[in-house]
Amino acid sequence: MKIGGRATLAEVDDAAWAAFAAEAGLGLPLVRRRVAEVSDRARAAAVAVAGALAAPGLDEAALERFVRIVRDRAEACARTTGKPAPRPPRRTPPARKRS
Repeated sequence: MKIGGRATLAEVDDAAWAAFAAEAGLGLPLVRRRVAEVSDRARAAAVAVAGALAAPGLDEAALERFVRIVRDRAEACARTTGKPAPRPPRRTPPARKRS
């Protein structure tokens, strides 16, 4: 799947995400935040999946390589936005002080 016209992760940069956001009708801050969230989840899931697969006796070295590959690709994906994802807005406004 191309992202902003780029076919490989090595080609994806902040401009590609901006193009993707425009094509999809999304705001760039939302796209940046979601890329960071999905990257974080992929890193965490790789460790959990490797742990679950280790039980049946699969090759531990192969599982460690799997985790490293997924983690490295997820981190590379997170870096493609060019800047850290902004923090999501608060769900509730802060309480107002009464005078």
